[in-house]
Amino acid sequence: MLQTKVIAAMNPLLSTALPGVAAPVLFILLAALGLRRWGGGRAGFVLAGCMAAAFFFGSVALAGWPPLPPVTTTQWIGLLALAAGVLAFPAAAFPPVGRWLFRTAVIAAFLWTAARPKFAAAWTPGQGVLSLAAATVLVTGLWGLLQRRSRSVGPLRFVFPLGAGMALGALLFFQEGSLLLAQWAALAALITGAAWLGLAVAAGKPVPMEAPLGVVFPVYGVIAVNALWYTDLPVSWALALWAGLALPVVIGLRGKKL
Repeated sequence: MLQTKVIAAMNPLLSTALPGVAAPVLFILLAALGLRRWGGGRAGFVLAGCMAAAFFFGSVALAGWPPLPPVTTTQWIGLLALAAGVLAFPAAAFPPVGRWLFRTAVIAAFLWTAARPKFAAAWTPGQGVLSLAAATVLVTGLWGLLQRRSRSVGPLRFVFPLGAGMALGALLFFQEGSLLLAQWAALAALITGAAWLGLAVAAGKPVPMEAPLGVVFPVYGVIAVNALWYTDLPVSWALALWAGLALPVVIGLRGKKL
């Protein structure tokens, strides 16, 4: 009986999501293959732009074209990916402190799209401000730690555990019964994994991951916070979710950059 229910729940994912995201994932794989041969900072920005576009068109395949302005919290996700791809360029122009102040403001704005219904119907102003601030600190702080780890171990030994952590989140959301959030999280994991595979198999120069991380992680952070705010995710699962995302930070990776 349980197996029948799982198969029935997976049918929408298999029939609609996988064919729809196949093209964006293949696009990222080919882009990473080419950019690995180019290498350098510009290649990182180009990969970030490619990942933003792939995430947007993958989101269209999952949920259709979003209305303008979006109505639900999840309708914002594809547009946030495009915004993250664009904002990666001005962020790089700031000095380190200004860059992280800018990124914190971006994360707060992104999370506001998820928090609006809660402000309107569930939270008092004080609860809303505290919840939004806590989520902003959590996502921005983990983003900073992940970026630091990406510089110390190199992209190839960093991207794979990050994608694995995102895949863990997709599994937890699916088990909780939120198929839509599971699809969004799986899309992020697949795009990240495709970038890792392309960078891993091609010979060439290193591709910095700062800009690509600035696309995929803020968007995934919004997905994860949506799950915390709008599903009955058990506390143990929530801890597993964020521990999985922190995997590249805590894992004992050593060796030169690849």
